[in-house]
Amino acid sequence: MQTDYLYILVVFIIGGLLFLVVGWSVGKLFRPNLPNEEKNSIYESGEESIGNNQPKFNSRFLFIALVFLLFDIELALLFPWAVVADYAQKNAIEWFWLIEMLVFVGFLTFGLIFIWKKGLLQWNYTPTPPPVISSKVPVELYQQVGKQQDTPDTSPQ
Repeated sequence: MQTDYLYILVVFIIGGLLFLVVGWSVGKLFRPNLPNEEKNSIYESGEESIGNNQPKFNSRFLFIALVFLLFDIELALLFPWAVVADYAQKNAIEWFWLIEMLVFVGFLTFGLIFIWKKGLLQWNYTPTPPPVISSKVPVELYQQVGKQQDTPDTSPQ
């Protein structure tokens, strides 16, 4: 019985891969491929691009979005749990569902307290400075190497 389903799975996998290969091949065969300088240039609403196309982005936005997503998903999981918990209460297995959800909410509460104590929820968060490490290499040498890396190489190649 399971081998019948295995054959169906293999047929679907082969069919899907064949569909992809045929689609890519037909697209490659019929699409025009005429690259030129105009087509390869950066298009930005009809304006010529000036400067760097990747501005500095505060990573705090990403962190706050991830925290929001985490607790949004938690809320989405609490509603179905409430429905199941009502059913479980009627069938005398309420303690299992209650303990299960308390563990889940406990993990999330622990995570929230952890990031709160670290100060990661503050918008003007300033991380602790890196530790000062004593080195036998003089600071001037580090600065000299940094200046050499900042200057572009203009030597003919």
